[in-house]
Amino acid sequence: MITKLALVLSAVMVSGTANPGQPLTKQRSAPDCVPLAGKPYHPDHVEVLLKVAQQTTTKLDVEIDVYNRGQDSIFVMAEPTRADGLTGPYLHVSEDNPSVLEVNVRLYPSPRHGLTVDHTSVKLVRLTPGSSHAERFSLSLPVEETIPPYRINPLPKPIDHGIKFLRASVGVIQADVGVEDLLKRKAAGPYINGLELLMSGTFKCKRVIDLQSLILSAPTSIAATEGTYLLDAR
Repeated sequence: MITKLALVLSAVMVSGTANPGQPLTKQRSAPDCVPLAGKPYHPDHVEVLLKVAQQTTTKLDVEIDVYNRGQDSIFVMAEPTRADGLTGPYLHVSEDNPSVLEVNVRLYPSPRHGLTVDHTSVKLVRLTPGSSHAERFSLSLPVEETIPPYRINPLPKPIDHGIKFLRASVGVIQADVGVEDLLKRKAAGPYINGLELLMSGTFKCKRVIDLQSLILSAPTSIAATEGTYLLDAR
């Protein structure tokens, strides 16, 4: 009995020291995963329009329309969910122009710092050539920054003055077979956070966020309304 035990211990020690510093077993999340040379799709025939549907002193209703005017099917991002689980577009002041409020439906890279909870996701909606997608959002006033976009300081700040324009940014990806296969096997259906790994198609072994192209709308002017802090242009 003692001899058998010694043999077992000896075998474990040999297998454990065969590769010093490495675990006894190493699992691969994506067996036979060799990235292909596919390049992200840059849609030249996708148009994004943003319009103000209704404006009061307490809310701002906006509509974002996406048109596929090309000859290939695409996936556009819709129904965004924020880190806290609330639904609605991602909002922040433009870094290039502080008078522009960005109204975004897109994927963001993972934060450098950890979040206790992060429910961020978007829905992929397939648009065939010639089709369009419209989505309306109601923004409570005064508007606050959202998460995402991710920041070092996770506390949102109110956006209370200087905004004169709204601009939409919508994420678009090619309707590749790898993306379609991913959506078929996902328990959550068409909802993604961008970190999903593609296991087939032109972009095998790339993550969904790596395929994202951003389509911007033209800035839409908003009229100043007394008592509406978002629109206070003083």
